[in-house]
Amino acid sequence: MKEVIDALLKLVDSIRAYPVWVQAAFAGWIFLGALLIVGMARGPKTNQNSQLSPGTSASSPPWPVTGDDDIDRVHEALNALPPHPTEAQVVTALRPLFYRALFFHIREERPESALYGLCRSQKLLAFYQGTFSSASTRDKIYFARTRMIKLQQQLEALFGSSFLSEVHCERFGAKRADYLQNLPVLLVDQYHNREFIDAANATLSELRTALHDAGLADRP
Repeated sequence: MKEVIDALLKLVDSIRAYPVWVQAAFAGWIFLGALLIVGMARGPKTNQNSQLSPGTSASSPPWPVTGDDDIDRVHEALNALPPHPTEAQVVTALRPLFYRALFFHIREERPESALYGLCRSQKLLAFYQGTFSSASTRDKIYFARTRMIKLQQQLEALFGSSFLSEVHCERFGAKRADYLQNLPVLLVDQYHNREFIDAANATLSELRTALHDAGLADRP
């Protein structure tokens, strides 16, 4: 660095013989070069305060403890997987997600609980979809995810036109208690509407068929 500074000083002395505009241009060049050197010296630094602590991420492993027993058992199994799990290992860990009553009939769980189960399950499928080598299997998982999103949209209608399940999942999905506590008031009458039940169960049937075809559910 000393040699660089000495060379610059000699160059400054020699430039004094040139017109003022040349000296000004040289000074500007020196200034910009200094800023570049300082920036490179500092380099990008990680903001430690912005990093999530282990187990707090809502969208990538290590998967957090949510307070939902069904989800947490699957999270525990996924967190125990090796760094590069096989498809079979991922399938074994994910399949218990779809044993819960929610995935057999829409009224097997309260809509609040059903929404949370769908919120977390869709995140897990989205993350592990790329694990599968078969394009056909990935397509089936993708379709299953679209059915989960559609089910959430069908359920969100029970909470009023201003409620968006996707936004709610992103904001409060890390903890079941937070998710439920921040839900708007349920319009119970619609939950008993036969048209709603039939439409939601039709979506569930499509979901289970896709899950079965992807090897993630026992029967469609």
